[in-house]
Amino acid sequence: MKIDLAKVESQIRKLEELRRIASDPELLSLLETVMVNGASSPIQSPPLIQPPVKHVEATASIRPFVFGNSRKGKKGVFQSAVRDAISRIEIDKPFTGYVVARRMLSEGYKFAASKPGIAVIDALKAMIKKGEVRVFRKGGGSEATLFIRVAAKENQ
Repeated sequence: MKIDLAKVESQIRKLEELRRIASDPELLSLLETVMVNGASSPIQSPPLIQPPVKHVEATASIRPFVFGNSRKGKKGVFQSAVRDAISRIEIDKPFTGYVVARRMLSEGYKFAASKPGIAVIDALKAMIKKGEVRVFRKGGGSEATLFIRVAAKENQ
């Protein structure tokens, strides 16, 4: 059996490059963004399969929503859920609306919208106006906009 050394060396170089990307948090975040957005590249992310939702007892980590503010409708509840989801993202780590939507789905959030990523992006745009998040990098074409949380002191 003859071993094609050129092919083996090529694969080694690719694996070394993959290791370099995986060890750099900024590049890894960018790669995740590209994969989540389904950019026109040969890398395609597998479709998100939502696990069956089980009955979950309330815990201290889940913020209860108190009804009573008549001005706060479904949008207010949804924005609170998005706010809660991004509060668990590191303050200096950029994220896309699609990443937040996927995180919310994995945590068992039921979306009313048919396109959860778009719904989260709309909520994030409203949060920009409130000074809770800001655009880290504006997207275009197949690239999604990257958002970043605003520190509490920056927010005031």
